[in-house]
Amino acid sequence: QVIDPNVYFVKTDSPFKSTADLVKAAKEKPESITTGDTGLMSDDHLSVLLFQLKTGIKLNMTHFDGSAPAQTAVLGGNVDMMIGNIGDAMAHYKSGNVRILGIASAERHPMLPDVSTFKEQGIDLQTAVVRGTVALAGTPTDVVKQLESALKKVDEMPAYREKMSGAGLPYRFMSTEEYDKFLQAEEQRVAELLKMLN
Repeated sequence: QVIDPNVYFVKTDSPFKSTADLVKAAKEKPESITTGDTGLMSDDHLSVLLFQLKTGIKLNMTHFDGSAPAQTAVLGGNVDMMIGNIGDAMAHYKSGNVRILGIASAERHPMLPDVSTFKEQGIDLQTAVVRGTVALAGTPTDVVKQLESALKKVDEMPAYREKMSGAGLPYRFMSTEEYDKFLQAEEQRVAELLKMLN
């Protein structure tokens, strides 16, 4: 499974050196700061809605059709900031093209040890996209166990781990039972988030 926390990033030459800079500017001039995300009601969109709620600001949001056009927009200066995930920002961050203002995880991420969490910056924001492997309801238990065993073997391969890390995709193996409990908790969390945002 991949649990990819949201990251907020700007071009390196952006006047926003920190989250505090951005929040201050947005409070002074509501809706003057433009943002890009990967789509309406995506994890990125939900994250920035919650960010606005937690900080009391109003941003000018654009919902792109996926990550690539949103990345192009922020790198081209068409939006001030992109809300994405580690995988969206990693290559640009390594090349020095973007500055990551914060990561929406509980703790600093091993892939981005120098990037402070929003929590460290005084904003209680923890959001991420979750990707995993599922089977149709009713799939025989022995088939599910075979799939789980195969995925565990893949997860233990050094080449796989190297590729995942190189792509900026934070991963960890979960058993079927662990993933089921995790998804149920995520469903409840998102439902509560939507209720709060409504």
